[in-house]
Amino acid sequence: MAMPSQKVDQNLPITIVTGFPRSGTSMMMQVLLAGGMAVVSDGTRMADAQNPRGYLEWEPIKTLRNPTHSIQFEAFRGMALKVIYRLVYHLPRLSPGFNLIVMHRNFQEVFHSQQRLLQHLGKPTQGTYQTWLPLFRKEWEVFQKWIENQAQFRIFHADYNRLLFQPEPTVKRLQGFLGGKLNLHAMLETIDPKLYRQRNLAGS
Repeated sequence: MAMPSQKVDQNLPITIVTGFPRSGTSMMMQVLLAGGMAVVSDGTRMADAQNPRGYLEWEPIKTLRNPTHSIQFEAFRGMALKVIYRLVYHLPRLSPGFNLIVMHRNFQEVFHSQQRLLQHLGKPTQGTYQTWLPLFRKEWEVFQKWIENQAQFRIFHADYNRLLFQPEPTVKRLQGFLGGKLNLHAMLETIDPKLYRQRNLAGS
């Protein structure tokens, strides 16, 4: 996994992959990496049964809320970085700004996938889907409206299920969005529908 280098083209945007936890952000990072984009990842969070291909996360990004954080975003130009949606509000204003890839997934699938991960980690679960849904749906709506009004973002929306089961249209659009230089075949090859576990059985 790539880490920041001192030799960075400052004219390149930074690509941010965001969404709810368990919404397909890791898969999107894997797609970008396979296509030839460098990703910012430190390997602190290892692959496991819930994500056998790895999370591709960078631990220091969790300090972004702290006004005294020492993250030097200019070092990430031309790279991809995963940032949970709640931290996107705290990204700095840069020029050029950010390519923002927003992952969408059925809320019920996200909830049950998060529950399964928490159980796997031995952590308390989040209550019931009925209590969780209205809170997070509202939070997601607010987030969507906010990013649409931020001039520093070029936004690409990707649906998890379409990317998994009908990947070619989304990946072709993504490749074009990112300048057309990534390896389309390699991006498509890395997507594996066999990893799909949490299905929406009850509807939503």
